[in-house]
Amino acid sequence: MKKLLFILVVVLIVSNNVSAQQKPEKGSFGTEIQFNPFDQNGKTFQLDGLKFRYFISDRDAIRLKFGINSTQNKFTDSDSQEENDIKTSYKNEFKSTTGDFNLDLGYERHYDLAKRLNAYVGGSIGFKKHFASTKIEGYSERISESSAFSNKFNGKIKNGAILTLDNNWDEEDLLNAVNDPATSGVTFAIFTGLDFYLYKGLYIGTEFGLSVKTESSQKAKYTGKLTLNSQGETTITEYDQKMTEKTRQTNVKTYIEPVLRLGWTF
Repeated sequence: MKKLLFILVVVLIVSNNVSAQQKPEKGSFGTEIQFNPFDQNGKTFQLDGLKFRYFISDRDAIRLKFGINSTQNKFTDSDSQEENDIKTSYKNEFKSTTGDFNLDLGYERHYDLAKRLNAYVGGSIGFKKHFASTKIEGYSERISESSAFSNKFNGKIKNGAILTLDNNWDEEDLLNAVNDPATSGVTFAIFTGLDFYLYKGLYIGTEFGLSVKTESSQKAKYTGKLTLNSQGETTITEYDQKMTEKTRQTNVKTYIEPVLRLGWTF
């Protein structure tokens, strides 16, 4: 919060020393980036999306918002121990990729509040998709003086990510370990916002509103291969599993963008 107040003070000081200013008018086209320069879960910078505006009149604008991001996560589940001359060990590596894609089309009605300050209200409808996938590689072995046992495992999950191991898992039913499913849905929103023009078409702003999101999970699919070697004999088992059930949920929430909106209208 202190950082945000500091930035706003600097903006006001700079703007008071600049006389040129240009607000949008009919036919103006604008581009905007939305980014968060503050700490969020250990990340100090995150680009949250792009927005484009076209003013069909001096007060009315059509807007298109586009956002995409992707995150990769990797963790290892392993153990090794020895008891009564029997050595056992295992290691499983989980690599997941998750991300979001959203596209929103909306309308804005603008009002002049001051020489450099505009307010707007509007609404939008959009599509949002959360994608997720996981790859797993692992092995386990048990070695004693009289016997030797080992296996290797490779598997992948489409439309599902395993970010943490909340429970015990096995190769036959790996979909039960998914804790971040892929989803898709539709969003509706009404909003209001402020644009403060710094110099000509350059502005910063913020926005808050009420959104309704309805989404359903995507059908997950798991395929895997287990190669077992025991006493010199090799056995290969293949797994192919699909999740047929789909879940649907609707969320209603108010929001305020925890980002800086920096744009240029020309």
